Amino acid sequence: MTKVVNKWCIATGAFVLIIAGFCPKIGAVFSVMPSSVLGGAVITVFAMIMLNGIKLLSKAGFSDRNLLILAITFGVGLAVGDNKLLVDHLPRVLQYIFRDTTVAVCVISVAANLIFPPSDEEKAHLQQALKEAAVEDVSC
Repeated sequence: MTKVVNKWCIATGAFVLIIAGFCPKIGAVFSVMPSSVLGGAVITVFAMIMLNGIKLLSKAGFSDRNLLILAITFGVGLAVGDNKLLVDHLPRVLQYIFRDTTVAVCVISVAANLIFPPSDEEKAHLQQALKEAAVEDVSC
């Protein structure tokens, strides 16, 4: 979002947040921030993450396999994560995993990706995309 990719800046920010977690006085300074400001920042960050995900999907191609994995991921992951009655009837370990919708979607997506292996054509497309990405990284 800010285009800051300097490792020093990111490490400094992480250090400040760790210190704020251990020192209540410093944490109180951050907690004074209005929730509307924090909410606006969170919405922007999550929107950027979503758009980067869509960009990755467009690079990978919308094959039948990818569309099926997306449909299963969002359909089942969101349905299970949002249905508290269903989650309460699952075994204790699965309750812990599926209680949070984000975790449920991630687990379902990884499982669907393992269940539906890529075809040889998709593997070749992925290898080509990796080669192009390596060339772009070297040229930067």
